[in-house]
Amino acid sequence: MLSDLFHGIGNLFEASFEILPVLGNIPNFILMVVGATMFIWWMLQLKKFGKEDKEMERPQGRNIN
Repeated sequence: MLSDLFHGIGNLFEASFEILPVLGNIPNFILMVVGATMFIWWMLQLKKFGKEDKEMERPQGRNIN
């Protein structure tokens, strides 16, 4: 019974490997686009957080010595 489960999982993975040559480089391009998009988004977030951090460092009001 347990061996049938593992053989079924193995057959599923073998079938998925038959699909991969048909797809070619499409999954690679999708992964590159998603990765580049997330990288750009993260860099914009870092820029925004840095700007907010600098605004919080500025003293508010007058300086009394």
